Amino acid sequence: MRRPREAVLRMLRTLAAAAATATNAETSNCSDKCGQVLVQYPFGIEPGCYRVGFAITCDRSDGNSPKAFLGTSDIEVTEISLLHGQSRVKAQVSWECYNETAVESTNSNLPSKSFDVNGVYKISDDRNKFTLIGCNSMAYLQSQQTADGPYPYVYYTGCLSYCEDTSKVINGVCNGIGCCQTSIPSGLSDTSFSFTAYSHRYFLSFSPCSYVFIVDQDYYSFSATDLTMDTNKSMPLWLDWAVRDAATCEEAKGSDNYACRSQNSVCSKARSGAALPPTAKPLDDIPKAIVPLDDTSKVLELQHCRTNFYCSSSSNERWHHPYHFDDSKEQHYYTRHNCKGSPV
Repeated sequence: MRRPREAVLRMLRTLAAAAATATNAETSNCSDKCGQVLVQYPFGIEPGCYRVGFAITCDRSDGNSPKAFLGTSDIEVTEISLLHGQSRVKAQVSWECYNETAVESTNSNLPSKSFDVNGVYKISDDRNKFTLIGCNSMAYLQSQQTADGPYPYVYYTGCLSYCEDTSKVINGVCNGIGCCQTSIPSGLSDTSFSFTAYSHRYFLSFSPCSYVFIVDQDYYSFSATDLTMDTNKSMPLWLDWAVRDAATCEEAKGSDNYACRSQNSVCSKARSGAALPPTAKPLDDIPKAIVPLDDTSKVLELQHCRTNFYCSSSSNERWHHPYHFDDSKEQHYYTRHNCKGSPV
């Protein structure tokens, strides 16, 4: 018998200013950046600066720009979005290269790659595509879609790509000729790629290898030159993150560890693993009574005022950081560019 659906909580901010500008460093000794990656609560680098499960490791060891990693994993993160509850990470391409008679070399025998670091992350279904590159190539993805199940993998998908030569391969088109793509469902936590071996004797001159990966669909555009891609290449993909430590929002509200600690944040089902309930709406759909801005599409233009200063919107209303208690002495107030900076 399967366990009840895991806790899936998301924090939707009534003002998304925190997504663009709020930092922990203004009220503590917490670092707010690792290289070019903005790190904001619930994420953090130093102990005591993050919610359990949301640690970021900042690696400064190579002497170049610091790199951010999810927890203690080897998954490099290049962007963290509080507004959308997503993190952009890098993952190595899986590949298989051939000679005239067989597979010559491959990295597809690597262990399954888990992205569910600390039970926080799932692979985003709305921003990524399963992608295969090659001629006379077939590959598939195996993945866990839930935390348990009777089989090692509970989800499979794949596609077939074929081309006799490069004359019909079209740059920017991934339609099964040199490149194929398919969507993935929500809730996947890991990736294990496999290839079906076909003869490549007649394709070696222009397609000596097959490549498979999950990739940010807005980033990747197929090119005929990808038929001879560097086997060390990594691709970006998006992960959905959420607080997943209660079965329902009602259960979470009774916990001392409830994530939505301010009346300026709400609890709802996360993107991955469950649908939003009727009573919870995505940020863009929250009514003006909850997000009193003239134009909610411009929330990213909000700016941060100094601690104990306030900014006024067109209706002179003040708002603070959703993660702080309402009676906190360190409240942050946000509005759009007409920040007055007057003392509270």
